[in-house]
Amino acid sequence: MSTARNRPDFLIIGAMKSGTTTLYHDLLSHPDIFLPDKESNLLLTVDQQQSYTEVYRKARPEQSCGEVCPDYSKLPDLKEAVPKAKSLFTNTSPRIIYLVREPLSRTLSHHRFVSSRRDSRFPSMPPDINQCIHQHPELINYSRYAMQILPWIDAFGKDSVFLIRFEDFVQNRSDTLKQIFTFLGVSSDHVSVEQNRIHNASKSRPVLTPTWQYFIETKLYRRILRPLLSPSLRDKIRSWVLPLPSNHWIPPDSETIQYIIDQVRDDVTDLQHLLELDSPLWDLDKIEI
Repeated sequence: MSTARNRPDFLIIGAMKSGTTTLYHDLLSHPDIFLPDKESNLLLTVDQQQSYTEVYRKARPEQSCGEVCPDYSKLPDLKEAVPKAKSLFTNTSPRIIYLVREPLSRTLSHHRFVSSRRDSRFPSMPPDINQCIHQHPELINYSRYAMQILPWIDAFGKDSVFLIRFEDFVQNRSDTLKQIFTFLGVSSDHVSVEQNRIHNASKSRPVLTPTWQYFIETKLYRRILRPLLSPSLRDKIRSWVLPLPSNHWIPPDSETIQYIIDQVRDDVTDLQHLLELDSPLWDLDKIEI
């Protein structure tokens, strides 16, 4: 058992609603990878070195340790991740994986997810995205992938970043995972996934209720019950006891769709140039929803 690690080998930084939860569960199945709970937000803690040492104490010496946290690509709202990562990785660079999704679909999924929440700590958005898109800039900002990834590239170099399209990941998880394992420097022989099982989809994700939120923050749950439950078992329990999202979501009209596309168009071009691609990752004029 290793007790000396105070930093991860790799970070999966997002984007929100782009497959990070599914990737998290896929990586957990690899014997040479160790992950703490998803969205532990360890780079955003006061003493991240101590936090990493604590969570990685159960990792075996030969395992590659990582962290999965979409909050690390939520500029301009959360700005601390990159500066803290630079102070943590002074003589080396982490491997950084960034999942991106066709920006209109990501924005709509983001809104649908947040508007269905019943957690009083995070007031949900109204179900009408045609109203919300002008009131909540994060809906579009988190889809500006060039803006989000550029500080990481500036800090650690382009070679440290592996960008994955959500669409490629969903279409062929096994091949994408082999590429990820190669990037992480672990064996690609341990690819075993349920191709059609997608975790945390907005339409089917159980809604967190105030009562459940209170329970999972109690000492009984966090210190005694939670360590005994695997992530997959916790997911099953949530699906048993929590309600599904309501059907009150109001889809975007044509004006809202065009507005979102116009807002992210320059960023898609910037991402193409940043990655030195021959063409954009998506043709925004041919998007269908």
